[in-house]
Amino acid sequence: MDKKNEKHQMTLGMSPIRKLLSSQLTTTVIIFVAIIIITSLGTIKPEYGSLFLKSKNLVAVFRGMSFYVIAAMGMTLTLMIAEIDISIGSVAGMAAILMTFFSASPSNNMGLGLPPVIAIVLTMIITAVVGMINGFLVVKLKLPPFVATIASLYYARAIAMIITQGYPVYPIPEAFVKIGSATPLGLSWPIIISILLVIAFEFVLRKTSFGRSILATGDNKEVAQLAGINVTRTKITCFIISSVLAGISGMLLAMQLESGQPTIGQGWELQAIAGCAIGGISLLGGAGSFIGTFLGVAIMNVLNNALILFSVNTHYQNLVVGIVMVLAVTFDIYRRNRKLRS
Repeated sequence: MDKKNEKHQMTLGMSPIRKLLSSQLTTTVIIFVAIIIITSLGTIKPEYGSLFLKSKNLVAVFRGMSFYVIAAMGMTLTLMIAEIDISIGSVAGMAAILMTFFSASPSNNMGLGLPPVIAIVLTMIITAVVGMINGFLVVKLKLPPFVATIASLYYARAIAMIITQGYPVYPIPEAFVKIGSATPLGLSWPIIISILLVIAFEFVLRKTSFGRSILATGDNKEVAQLAGINVTRTKITCFIISSVLAGISGMLLAMQLESGQPTIGQGWELQAIAGCAIGGISLLGGAGSFIGTFLGVAIMNVLNNALILFSVNTHYQNLVVGIVMVLAVTFDIYRRNRKLRS
């Protein structure tokens, strides 16, 4: 009790600035706003104004990042339970191929001609099975998550390539084309869906017993078990959700591209890990937020867009993102060490 009171008194004695910076999410917001301001001012042209703040540019940036955001939320879940899912990119690609294969007209020998709704449901079921397998291998067979999900990465990508033989699947149903090209509220469905999912998952994390189970499991699974939490069910559920979210992201991109491309999702797992790290998701589990992931992915995409507007070479773009990721992880470790010392 004395230690709690002492810690509380220390918190009360902190300056407002130190209190503000002690929050990882607040720090991420500050970094994001700073990048926005610098980019906006740095891309001002006398005759056009700020190139970055042009509505077409902003919509393009957020449309592009929305697919990563949806997939990265699944990565966030697995990191929160102190695991990792390297397969999300390949699962996204597999889902894109399966949805288009199930729904495309059989006349071109590349589809089954199923109704669009059935195609989506079947694809989501298959992605859920992949997630269940990942969870079973990690939780029941005790395989390292890196190994188990790397295996899924390979067989999910193999399924996509076997179905397509490396060729895109098209044409897709008109219903999918309309979803992919629609601009509700001047945005796109992927942007709106990604925002709604972030809000929904943040609510679940903070306000439900399942959310508390996720954080407790990632913080210390032995203590979580003693507290009556079903750690096995929690972890397997997180892996299932991760795969389904990756599948949704892949399907949405296929709708936008109006075809099932076997290359969809390549490299998404690295983008997701980077976005989570920059957004303050602890790679050691038990901490983070979906809003942080959203901001982390946004920071990466705004940085890339800024460097393009500044006419910076692509290789330097990757260098900058790598440096930002290292700084973010270093800051997270520093904060955790300070918390342990206090």
